[in-house]
Amino acid sequence: MNIETKHILKLAIFMLIGMAFSIGGCKKEFVNLPSTHAEIESFSIPLTNDTESKVAIDQENLTLYWSEEYWGTLPDSIAPIIIVSANSTITPGSGIKVALTDGMTYSVTAADGTTVTYTLKLVNNQANPVFTKEVEQTLYRGFSTAGINLNSALDNILWDVSKTRLYLIDPTGVEFRMPITFINTTSVSSSAVPYSGALQSDTQYKVKIVSGYRSIESSKAIFTTKSESNVEQVPQLFNLEMPVSIKRGETMVLKGRNLDVHLFNFIRLDFSVQNLEIISISSNEITVKVPNDYPMGSSASILFSISVTGQSGKIYRNQISTAGTEITVKE
Repeated sequence: MNIETKHILKLAIFMLIGMAFSIGGCKKEFVNLPSTHAEIESFSIPLTNDTESKVAIDQENLTLYWSEEYWGTLPDSIAPIIIVSANSTITPGSGIKVALTDGMTYSVTAADGTTVTYTLKLVNNQANPVFTKEVEQTLYRGFSTAGINLNSALDNILWDVSKTRLYLIDPTGVEFRMPITFINTTSVSSSAVPYSGALQSDTQYKVKIVSGYRSIESSKAIFTTKSESNVEQVPQLFNLEMPVSIKRGETMVLKGRNLDVHLFNFIRLDFSVQNLEIISISSNEITVKVPNDYPMGSSASILFSISVTGQSGKIYRNQISTAGTEITVKE
């Protein structure tokens, strides 16, 4: 190999080495910086009927539109399923049970520590109850077949006596809660028995319905009370305010008025033909015992039969159902 060729080879080697250093020096290195993205992408609440309620997400607001007609009473707590942006965390976490309150907050934290707070707003989407007609009626104080009959006179009523209440309002604004004996989405009825002693004769009453979170009041007095002079005061059992669970052989106290005026032929729960045992009776209370062999089950009504002797000497007998909160008989 001659000297010229050697020089050419050395020059080529130096050029290759230079190119290698040049390429190495131009190589770019990419560094993954922590994400600043902190966002709730999905927020849903599982329901007991295998469905879920979606929550609307608008910037930093979470809006829960709740409908009692479809999902029942708004729960006291929720365990929402939450999806957040990649590499971020949320507090409280997805699936964690928390008390449900308007204004509660969730905090989403991005990988770089950036935090975004979301506020939950509760919107009751229950429709307002309305009167579709207001027909004037007469009520009789004392024992009567007359009663409050708002049949096909309403709309958007929650079909549940634990969520719907019926009141009569006198001219001074005093409200009298009446026991509901029948209810559906368009009708509410009440027994005439409670009118004895509480309501005044020859008085006009407006009607108020409280159903779930909504209420409606009649625009005018619908019911006018009249006296039945030949009939004495009649017993009334009040509705239970809370569900009752009772075992066979146990006793319970039923509240009411005028309970010691007339003879009770029987008291029983509506799912059974067997009577409850009457232990004691006073004017305002009846203590009854569940027999040891009483059928087990649940009831929303207490049936009782009374014999009423009016001032004319005529004897009235009737079986009355008072609807109320559920009573469950168990072993």
